[in-house]
Amino acid sequence: MHSQSHSQRALAQLLSDMHDTLQQLFADCSHSHGERRGPLQQRLLLGLELLWKLEEQVVMPALREAEPAWAAELTAAAREIELMRDLSLRVQRSSAAERRLERDLAFAALEGMARVHCAHSEQLLDRAPAQGPRWPALHSEVQALLARWRAEIREHGDIEDEERDPVGLPPR
Repeated sequence: MHSQSHSQRALAQLLSDMHDTLQQLFADCSHSHGERRGPLQQRLLLGLELLWKLEEQVVMPALREAEPAWAAELTAAAREIELMRDLSLRVQRSSAAERRLERDLAFAALEGMARVHCAHSEQLLDRAPAQGPRWPALHSEVQALLARWRAEIREHGDIEDEERDPVGLPPR
């Protein structure tokens, strides 16, 4: 492990805390029943989407720029997100009529994939050199996006999809 800057440690801790929260939500979902289960699963899926967007839009591009030799590892991490997002969409599109077992299996697979991905992400941040990305700016950007997206969730119940919004129209 390289010597880490304060901002690098703070960013790693922020993401680690998100990972821990998601793992707790997975545990809560697996032990919940009835009407409580759906809202917990929705909260979990939104939490995963928050993490994925932060990684895709901010963290991975910064690491790719700072450590060009990590291109293959970062491409693999991006592929992990893509696979998890596909599974998440499958879960979201499943109907109430579908057997609970199918949803439970999909969530179990998503949980396993998320555990592996989170460990991989933490390992990458741990290995990144202190002189790598501009850590203070990266940490600030992650905090700002996280605050913005959490506000969108509170206000609208989800995160705005910048790719789907029509060009030229104001968001939402």
